This record gives sequence, structure tokens and C-alpha cells, in this order.
Amino acid sequence: MGTQSSLQAGTGSRIIFSGGTELISAPVPSNKRKFESGGVTMTRLLIRVLLSAVAFAYMLPMITGIDFNGNFVQAITMSVAFAIMFWLVDLLALALSAVLTVTTFGAALVWLIPLWIVGFWVIPAIALVWVANIMPGVLTIANWTAAAVGGLILFFISFLTSNTIMPRTNPV
Repeated sequence: MGTQSSLQAGTGSRIIFSGGTELISAPVPSNKRKFESGGVTMTRLLIRVLLSAVAFAYMLPMITGIDFNGNFVQAITMSVAFAIMFWLVDLLALALSAVLTVTTFGAALVWLIPLWIVGFWVIPAIALVWVANIMPGVLTIANWTAAAVGGLILFFISFLTSNTIMPRTNPV
């Protein structure tokens, strides 16, 4: 009925009606960047899993109180299990913090904020103990001090391979 339309990715759509009236909409997002950055994310994930596996196989057994009895394939399995457990413990702690903050109308933030700042080593330690409980024949942890030190090593590996240290490069 006398209308023209043009549409390009990354630009807005422009519709011109027969009377000369223009309708311009918001830009249409381009999916090109999403697909190009997927390789960087997968590479970062593989580096994290391999470094964590090396830590499970060679670094954690050096800590008094941690014993690893397995091969490198089991170390890779442990690193994937640790990543999942770390995510679950972090999610649980975040949900608990949100519930406490809402139910106390923010009063819980007085002790939650210092707890998050000082207790950043607790979450990886809990995740490491959970992984040891799932696979007791492969990984044994004698005490919480050993779990905290081992968790800090694995937390440091996660931090080094995160977006903070290894930022994504924008495709040109």
C-alpha cells in the first residue's frame, strides 16, 4: 500500500508511508558478535579445566591433609565436578544472602558484606569438601585448613581465567 521498508542488522528499520511519514524503529541487534566470541569462552573454559586438573593431580597433594589417588583423567573429572560444586555453593550463598537481606529489610547487610569480603576463601573450601565427599576414593581431605588452602589455589586458577584477567577481545 505504498510503503517502503529497509532493514539491516545493527541499524534501525525505516518505514516510509505513501504520505511521506517516516517510522524509525530501534536498531536490530546483530548476532555476529555473539557467535565470534564463543571460541574465546570455550578456550578459556578448557584452560581453566586443564589448569584445575593439573592442580588436582600435582599441587593439591603437596598440601598436608589432601591426598589425590588417581590419574589425569580423574583429575579432569574432579576439576569439572569442582566447577559445578563451586557454582552451586556460590548460588546457594547468593540466594541465602538475598533472602536474609530481604527478610531483615537490609539489616543483615551489616554482617553479610564483611562476611563476603573476608570469607571469600570459604566457598571454594566448601566446594572442595563436597567434591571429596562425592569421590572419596580419589580425593580425601583431612581437615578444613587443608580444604581452605586447596580451595584458594583453585579459586586463584578460576580468577586467572576469568573475564577480569583475560578480557574478551572485541572482533573488528
